[in-house]
Amino acid sequence: MRIHGIMLVKDEVDVIGETLEAAVAWCDAIYVFDNGSRDGTWEQVQAFARRSDRVIPYRQAGTPFSQSLRGEVFRYYRDRARPGDWWCILDGDEFYVDDPRVFLSAVPSRFGEVWSASYQYYFTDDDLRRYEVAPEAFLSTPVTERLRYYLNNWSESRFMRHHTGLVWPRDRDGHPGYRRPLGLGATFPRRIRLKHYQYRSPEQMQRRLDSRMAITTSYRHEHQPDWLAHLLGREVPPEVLAEVVGGAPSGRPGAPSWRDRLVPAAYLHYDAGDGQLEPDEAALPPIPTDRYGVRRAKHQARATYWRVREAIARPAR
Repeated sequence: MRIHGIMLVKDEVDVIGETLEAAVAWCDAIYVFDNGSRDGTWEQVQAFARRSDRVIPYRQAGTPFSQSLRGEVFRYYRDRARPGDWWCILDGDEFYVDDPRVFLSAVPSRFGEVWSASYQYYFTDDDLRRYEVAPEAFLSTPVTERLRYYLNNWSESRFMRHHTGLVWPRDRDGHPGYRRPLGLGATFPRRIRLKHYQYRSPEQMQRRLDSRMAITTSYRHEHQPDWLAHLLGREVPPEVLAEVVGGAPSGRPGAPSWRDRLVPAAYLHYDAGDGQLEPDEAALPPIPTDRYGVRRAKHQARATYWRVREAIARPAR
């Protein structure tokens, strides 16, 4: 069993080295597509690839983000995979809690897909205080040690078992992009845990927001005008906001400030570094079911159609 990671990156220079270092411990190959970094991320990926043949830079292109970009990488490298291998949707700012190699080895052969349990870490008022006292010391600390406050509030498809019928279709005209490939089969009922660090420092957060606000077809969570209330599932009292961010968030979906992404630490769980994390299954999207094989049959039929189209359109290599 081999694990093939498909990683999309953009402006992750402050964390990409740590992410790749952690991922090469369990991933046999990491195919990296940089869709427009301007901060040295692509150069760092290339430097890492010179040290580890497990990291394979695919290409850099200023292409707007969509999940279909992963499909492009999959189609290019799919011949490297063998039946029983796994494909991983890997982000440039995440670290797995459960060892994927151990976890996937225990997944019965009748299952073709594994979903995540994502522990999302946020930049809090406590982090801001420590950052303002000693910015260099704060930023030089590994991200998994300096950011401690989280919510277990997201889940999505992360691993797909390879077989000859697995297809990731190209976009159709006017279609925003397929989020998932076809022909996955049944979904394993247990989630694999990972830590996700998308908000890491004021400078990084502002760059992230500026980049994502320019794209209206993706990043719906970032375009929420009531982002904090949406995140916490409740309104935060004005006096708390005044203490945390010096006033209420701007509420401007078109041009938010990094301060609009500050979260009161008191509303989050604390990671003490002892391996004990607080799960919240009720906050996660449900794992898709495969009841009576209806979903599987539907996806396999669509996969067959697209596999034929891909075979016709595929240029000779």
